[in-house]
Amino acid sequence: MPRSSPEEHVNPIQLLRNRRCTHQRHIAKVKSAIQQRQPKDYERAVILLMDLHDLAVRQGDETGFQLTMEELRKIHAAKSAFLRRLAKANL
Repeated sequence: MPRSSPEEHVNPIQLLRNRRCTHQRHIAKVKSAIQQRQPKDYERAVILLMDLHDLAVRQGDETGFQLTMEELRKIHAAKSAFLRRLAKANL
């Protein structure tokens, strides 16, 4: 799966600097993209989640990331196209 373009890319180093509120803002962007129910928005959400996963690994918070993913899967269980994209991205 291709990474985000420079304007969409979530730079993990920048996120580390601003992690208190940035994580929640990016999760809000993910949720907003998912709600659009469009393939390009699902793709954008998955790319953001991949970047957030990279950040969680760097911070040693993979458990927190997995809890977020479980919540997203539960909430969006009926969106099979989105769930397929998550699986394809190994998220």
